[in-house]
Amino acid sequence: MIKSQTPAHIISGLEARMWFSTIRFMEQDLAFIKRLLTAPIFRQNVPNLFERLTKYLTKINELSEQVGSFINEVKTFKESLENYPEEDNPLIDDYYYGRYKLFMEDYIKLDTRFLELKSDVCDYVSGVLLTNKTVKK
Repeated sequence: MIKSQTPAHIISGLEARMWFSTIRFMEQDLAFIKRLLTAPIFRQNVPNLFERLTKYLTKINELSEQVGSFINEVKTFKESLENYPEEDNPLIDDYYYGRYKLFMEDYIKLDTRFLELKSDVCDYVSGVLLTNKTVKK
């Protein structure tokens, strides 16, 4: 007889893997954006260039810390799910489902902040990068 999976096992098998996967991409993108913002590839005659880049770097660093914390929390949550008892226990199911909902809310907020910041940085940087036209002067 095949035992049906509990909600916690389903969450562990699907959501935690999805969170890890997308958060790892987010982590890599943040590292790339940080390297981009510190590269000497910007036109120097742009008003407030240093201040804008510093502001973005601060936001990138803050978000990177939050991503790292989220990864650690998801690892701990996933490990606790792997030790989830086999018997059906509504109280434990409710606890894990409540934790799952909080993680999903946090993930959505983190992903939204990341996408907004990435878009802002890309929009700004695309206008202040050195181009062939500015290099050939």
